[in-house]
Amino acid sequence: MRWKPTSEQLLAARGKTIPAVLAADLRVLFCGINPSLYSGAVGHHFARPGNRFWKVLHAAGFTTREVSPFDDRALLASRLGVTNLVERATATAGELRDDELRAGAERLTRAVRRYQPGIVAVLGVAAYRVAFGHPKAAIGPQPRTLGSARLWVLPNPSGLNAHYQLDALTSLFFELRRASETGEQVARRRGAMKAVREDAMEEKKAPFGNGPNEDTLTSSIPTRERQETTGSMPDPVPDPAVDDLERAQIPTKVDDSGTTRRAG
Repeated sequence: MRWKPTSEQLLAARGKTIPAVLAADLRVLFCGINPSLYSGAVGHHFARPGNRFWKVLHAAGFTTREVSPFDDRALLASRLGVTNLVERATATAGELRDDELRAGAERLTRAVRRYQPGIVAVLGVAAYRVAFGHPKAAIGPQPRTLGSARLWVLPNPSGLNAHYQLDALTSLFFELRRASETGEQVARRRGAMKAVREDAMEEKKAPFGNGPNEDTLTSSIPTRERQETTGSMPDPVPDPAVDDLERAQIPTKVDDSGTTRRAG
């Protein structure tokens, strides 16, 4: 539910933190500089009136509707997340120390290694330059990665950033969206190729390649043929009639004592 904090609540929000919106395997993890007092007071990201983050996110095609900052966790359904370099809320980003920004970059790196997003987009080029030690970094994709994630820098969407109007911001966010979709397609193709390679390796390990294994072939042979093949014929069942016939066919002779015996 949307609500507006009072002046007293804004002053009391200094130093407050906001829970990150995080999950595994995000398409894009957006990283702000730090929460404003307004965001700190209401407990949601980019909540200050005039912040263009949510409007631009929708205009660039990341979301199917303009999400309210009070519903920021709805981003997870689109595999998007939000966090900040520095957790504490301040009236302006100028209140942050350089060492806080550098520590924030280290914390962000740990989060990326844990959650494995496809792209990390830092919103604020000046903060990025200090946090990551790249004083000549420019807006757009960066030549380095953050863990396994591609790294991107976008302008701060705050309404106080007069250098970028809404159309320009939307265009830059749109480029990021296209890159995230292309990256996912590449990842899917790589996954499919890996599955094919693994299947091929399994086939090579099988005794008859793609065909049935030895047990399957043996089980398809009729019982008697299988017994003859394997040499495991069971002992024959005695037949009294056959025994009598065999006895009748065996020659006999009478010994000197008059007893009849079988010959041989």
